[in-house]
This record gives sequence, C-alpha cells and structure tokens, in this order.
Amino acid sequence: EKLNEERQKIQILEKQGFELKGEITELEASICEKDMEIGALEESLKVIKHEKDELLSSLDEALRDLNAVKTSLEERISLLESDLTEKDLETNELVSELAA
Repeated sequence: EKLNEERQKIQILEKQGFELKGEITELEASICEKDMEIGALEESLKVIKHEKDELLSSLDEALRDLNAVKTSLEERISLLESDLTEKDLETNELVSELAA
C-alpha cells in the first residue's frame, strides 16, 4: 500500500514535470519570437536613423543654399539702394539747375 502511494506520488510528479517542460518550451518559443521582433525593430530603427541623418544633411544643405540666396539678395538690395541714392542726387542737381 505504501509502495502504491509512492508510485502515485512519482506519477504525479512526473506528470507535473512534463507539464513544466511543456510550459518551458512554450516560454522559450515566446522568447525566440520576441528576440526576432526585437531584431526587426532594431533594423527598422537603423533605417529610420539613417533616413533622419540624410534628411538633416539635406536640410543643412538647403539652409546653406538659402543663406547664399539671402546674402546675394542683400548685396543686390544694397547696390540698388546705392543706385537710387545716386539717381536722387542727379535728380536734385537737375532740379537745382532748372530752378536757377
């Protein structure tokens, strides 16, 4: 009788062991799946970072171009203002000559 009880306990423990092994296998499979997801996300992140770097580079280049255009326009405005001042002086001289 005691022997049967021990056998039953062993059978129960063996059954629990198999169940635990099944759970461990499921958890390991889940961990592998998560590792693959993490790997895919890391690759996506690398691509996104690369694209961000390219965009920042393009923006820097565009900003340099815009600054060059701004400088060129400022120089042109300065020249036009000088021309206008010169024309004003000529106009004033002509008005003075006509008044005289």
